[in-house]
Amino acid sequence: MLLQQVPHFILGALIILSGYLIGSVVRSLLAGLMVVNPEHLVPRFAQLLIVTTAVLTGLAQTSIDISFISTVMVMLLAFFFGGLSLAFALGSRPLVENLLARRAVDRYSIGDTVRIRDAQGRIIEILSTAVVLETEQGLLTVPTATFAAADILLINSEGKGNDGAA
Repeated sequence: MLLQQVPHFILGALIILSGYLIGSVVRSLLAGLMVVNPEHLVPRFAQLLIVTTAVLTGLAQTSIDISFISTVMVMLLAFFFGGLSLAFALGSRPLVENLLARRAVDRYSIGDTVRIRDAQGRIIEILSTAVVLETEQGLLTVPTATFAAADILLINSEGKGNDGAA
């Protein structure tokens, strides 16, 4: 009975070996395309993904039950990508807040003089996430979320001849 399993073990070992070799080649090619060191995170991760797939396939070929290992790997990947997406969502909150508040800036145009909280200045540039004011002290960049949340006093509207676009 053991002799009947020998071809399966040899085939499993060949799958694992070929996965390691293909992973090394992919790591080198990816590092060359990205113009980074082969020890960089992305090429190493690509190699790890290929080698892990080859090991799981090779073990499955040898009739070893890998369902527990596969389940644990899927759970780890779900936790990793779930945490990554949560970190991205929480980290990008101010940017998204400023992008959504961009509509509050549409009523102002370049050349308008405004007072925001304790700062007063003339709008010289309207960006997608901020407004640049020219004040007596210098240039002041105000996030667009401030235009949606704070009381803004429009002192004079010299820029109404413009189309309002930056």
